[in-house]
Amino acid sequence: MKQITLLFIIFFQISISCAASITAQADRNPIQVNESFNLIFEASGSVDDDPDFSPLKNDFSIINQSQSSSISIINGSYNKTTRWTLLLMPKQIGVFTIPSIAFGNDSSPQLRMTVNAEQTSSNGQNSDLFMEVETSTKTTWVQGQIILTVRLLSATNISQFGISKLETSKFDIVSEQLGEDKRYQTTRNNTPYLVFERSFAIFPQQTGRLRIEPFLGEVEVASGSTSYFDRFRRQSTIKRARSQAIEIQISGIPDQFNGKTWLPASELKLVEEWSTDPSQFKTGEPITRTLSLLSNGLTSSQLPELSIPPVTGLKQYPDQPLLKDNKQDDGIIGIRQEKIAVIPTHAGEFILPAIEIPWWNTSIGKMEIARIKQRSIQVAEGTATMTPAPEITSAPQIDITAAPSMTQQQASSSFWFWLSLLLASGWLVTAMLWWLSNRVKKPAKKSTRQSSARSLKQAEQTLHKACKDNNAQACKQALLEWGKLMYGSGLTNLTDIATITGEPLASIIKDLNTSLYSASPGNWSAQDMMPIIHKLQSDKQHKKNVSENELEPMYR
Repeated sequence: MKQITLLFIIFFQISISCAASITAQADRNPIQVNESFNLIFEASGSVDDDPDFSPLKNDFSIINQSQSSSISIINGSYNKTTRWTLLLMPKQIGVFTIPSIAFGNDSSPQLRMTVNAEQTSSNGQNSDLFMEVETSTKTTWVQGQIILTVRLLSATNISQFGISKLETSKFDIVSEQLGEDKRYQTTRNNTPYLVFERSFAIFPQQTGRLRIEPFLGEVEVASGSTSYFDRFRRQSTIKRARSQAIEIQISGIPDQFNGKTWLPASELKLVEEWSTDPSQFKTGEPITRTLSLLSNGLTSSQLPELSIPPVTGLKQYPDQPLLKDNKQDDGIIGIRQEKIAVIPTHAGEFILPAIEIPWWNTSIGKMEIARIKQRSIQVAEGTATMTPAPEITSAPQIDITAAPSMTQQQASSSFWFWLSLLLASGWLVTAMLWWLSNRVKKPAKKSTRQSSARSLKQAEQTLHKACKDNNAQACKQALLEWGKLMYGSGLTNLTDIATITGEPLASIIKDLNTSLYSASPGNWSAQDMMPIIHKLQSDKQHKKNVSENELEPMYR
């Protein structure tokens, strides 16, 4: 009985010593509504179960979370500490209670957090981080182009940034991003800012009030200190800025417009070109007429098919239209181009009717007409005269006794002879090029491999010089070139290289980005980069050698 009691006392003491003691602490309190903070839970001892952090989502967004553990044995005393670190972003202003989080039967204490409004400058802009949204107009017509420009401005060191997607309040639109994001520096109220700019062309497809929802900008602000648990990892803070919503009034098609196709644009032109001088027409000889419809403020898919009026005595053969969109900073220029082969059947004077396309000028709110004027052309007798076909008054009759004139036969024979010769020549040239390319490609494999190795060596030397000079911009360019040669041409930025290589090069790239794109760059050192580069190249070459040795028996 005494032994059972003793065992019970020992078990009870062990249970007390193993029971987890949980604390909760924020790294900053109070905070601003659009900046993140770290919430840290620490358990001394073993918890009963994994924590359930879902109650936090009522008032906060969980951006990231991590877990780490440490064990210590001092004078025979065993102690285990587990830490959960959550990166949170408040959803609104106010005083909130962080609820007790359950760790199985164990739980954390409650914690009060104060979320204040953004600190703004005298002009209403955030002193460190804010967003701007501009539109080319506040009113327009349905399907008319609206240029939307979004800017994220930061006065602090940042390593990464992001801008949310374009969203509207259940409004039917078509949108196109205009080019790549722009990065530049500017000054507001004597404060330097790094600007990230993105532009869109928006085409509303319905009438009413178009509401463009606020954009959310997010930046990662790097601090100078390193993490206590990982000396290679820099501490950072997530900050956010939100723009104002914008409303634009969209009107319907005005009564003054009477065209067949609604074309709202700031400019529209109809242009005509000829492959040869139109005054030198000859019977039986084709000439190409090119009609181009160019619009500032419409996409090529919005432009109508060009109607070509028929002309007696002229055979017209339209080709497939060419559609193209040129995206520029001030909008989209849509182009529709149609080519028509025109062949006169007999000599004389012909009238090409005018071509007119009504459109709506959004700059002045008025209908205008793009036109090609009526044209008179003279056709002379050619070397190959084509007689007109007989008029058909009833069912077509075939007269087998009527043979074509000698001139027609010669023209037809001459045409098909040269056409056949041209096709045969094209086929022969293609066959010769294919034969030559196959002869060159096979022995060039080894040469290509040697050339690639030389290019990688040159890129390595260029990178080494940039690191030696501690030139951040030169290091970026050289590192991008080296990365493309090492891992493929699909790499477009330093972040891609960091993702492929991982640590420790990722941390150096992160510091390099901070130095390149911060408003006030700090001291950056490239002295640790080249040893890592050499190690990556050595590891890749070793894997390649092992792979080739393993595959070699297959070719014996």
